Amino acid sequence: MEENNLELGVLVSNKAYTGQNDSDAHKEPEVHIEVDPWELPEVQVIFTKWSDLSCYMKVKRVAVGVGKTILLLGCLYFFICSLDLMSKSFRLIGGKR
Repeated sequence: MEENNLELGVLVSNKAYTGQNDSDAHKEPEVHIEVDPWELPEVQVIFTKWSDLSCYMKVKRVAVGVGKTILLLGCLYFFICSLDLMSKSFRLIGGKR
């Protein structure tokens, strides 16, 4: 039974490979356009130049940048503190002082 399935699979693949179908003899070959599923869309960044900003917008942009930097450093500090706390707690659980 398995041999029949293998032979049928070979026969089907040979027939599909050569394209020798009676019904497909008069048809033109189809054109297949390859579409890359991993292709990323074009990203358009729209921003205002520094020289075109008003004084208020310049101060706001600088304040947001400084705020993000402070927030990033704060997160890094709390991450390091949490690692220290975890190491102390594991030492306590493990029985070491």
